[in-house]
Amino acid sequence: MHRYFLRLGVVWAAMALQAASAETYTTAAIIRVEQQTELSAPLTAQIIDMPLRVGDRFAQGDLLLGFDCTRYLANLAEAEATANGARARHAINAKLDRYNAIGKGELQVSQADVDAATARADSMANVVKDCQIFAPYDGRVVATPTSLFATPETGAPLLQILQDKALVIDLIAPSIWLRWLKPGQSVQLSVRETGQVLPITIDRIGPAVDPVSQTIDVFAVFDAPPEQVLPGMSGTVAIEGPALND
Repeated sequence: MHRYFLRLGVVWAAMALQAASAETYTTAAIIRVEQQTELSAPLTAQIIDMPLRVGDRFAQGDLLLGFDCTRYLANLAEAEATANGARARHAINAKLDRYNAIGKGELQVSQADVDAATARADSMANVVKDCQIFAPYDGRVVATPTSLFATPETGAPLLQILQDKALVIDLIAPSIWLRWLKPGQSVQLSVRETGQVLPITIDRIGPAVDPVSQTIDVFAVFDAPPEQVLPGMSGTVAIEGPALND
């Protein structure tokens, strides 16, 4: 409901502005991140490495969190030993088969044992890979729902992170602006919280007009990475366009 009234407010503001200025139009804008992720626990184990705090920056590939995987490493060693034993038994059976000294069924069973043991070892190896969580992109820590030395259950939230350098500006524009508003168009964003006036570019336009408010979603990007601008800030976008008489 609040989005509906926001859309109507955009239309009324645009109509009032047209009466005062035939060429400059404004609309409200919200700055957000394109990528925000909540990382969850891939396994149940104690957290023994958690180097980052809320607000800290990290680079892609940095360690975000590490678990005590002593038990999982032991399970992996056991699974690999079992797989090696199954392969050795199957190799012996294969030699016996060449001399018709073993039944075909027994040979097939030993091959199945190899396949099962190998699959278990591979599964345990994949679990061990989850003992450390690395950053999927450059960004910052938003929240840490867990803590060092905690033992979260599988699927429990661990960290919330965001890619704060890839910012998007969301606009809601009157649909009549589609007469002249196009992707690639340069406009100005006045950031309310910082007072900055920054150049941005219309990146894409939504696929449908809201039939009630006669508005459309518009998305813009900064021409250069902005300083001091944070996700969640708001502002006003000034757009130059031709006079609209209806």
